[in-house]
Amino acid sequence: MEDSDFIKKYATPAEKTDGVTTFGTKTKNVSGSKSNSKIAVTIKGTITADIGIINNSFGGNVTTTVTKGTPTVIKTKIRHVAYGAIGSGGTIVGKVQDKTLTSTCKDIKTCNNQKSFRYTASVAYATTYAEATVSYSGGSLDVEAK
Repeated sequence: MEDSDFIKKYATPAEKTDGVTTFGTKTKNVSGSKSNSKIAVTIKGTITADIGIINNSFGGNVTTTVTKGTPTVIKTKIRHVAYGAIGSGGTIVGKVQDKTLTSTCKDIKTCNNQKSFRYTASVAYATTYAEATVSYSGGSLDVEAK
């Protein structure tokens, strides 16, 4: 019950249309930036989630750019977590999908992720977001796009 309350509070609920649960397609522009004394990173683009009755998909077009410093590896990620009815009674809300699409680029300053993924599940709540991890000599930096 505690997990179900958390999900209901922080995930996006499905909309009801004529008694049928559906999200439809939602696209969001996202961006973020972070820096330290050695490296500066920006991430921006669009993320999309298309939630239907059973057939669902998510993805986007997100680019991570290093504006200061020299990266060794850039990982541009689009993550999607969906929750829905689980169990034989269908009264408990649980995780029905948790997937991260990752593009990995080495020794360059820009890394683009244009991936998408389809899955089948009954979704009641979902969240999709983009983030990047940039590794460089001496450490790494995580940036979330909001």
